[in-house]
Amino acid sequence: MNTRSFDIPDELAQKIFEYSAQREIPAEDLVLQAVREFIGREEEIIAEIKESLAAAERGEFATDEEVKAVFRKYNPHPRFL
Repeated sequence: MNTRSFDIPDELAQKIFEYSAQREIPAEDLVLQAVREFIGREEEIIAEIKESLAAAERGEFATDEEVKAVFRKYNPHPRFL
């Protein structure tokens, strides 16, 4: 593993050290876990966006009735449809 150096605001560093002490894990492990989870979520979001853009480029859109059905399902004020 390579060693890297990043500037972290003092208040965030303090939270990292406090939380790692509460969980009884090294601060480095906590930071690695947080970064891995963040990057994993971001990769999923980017993949979903790319797939959505590809679907749009293929002309795959919801019909007006499909959109209205979703609004009817989740809209607490159906008078606005």
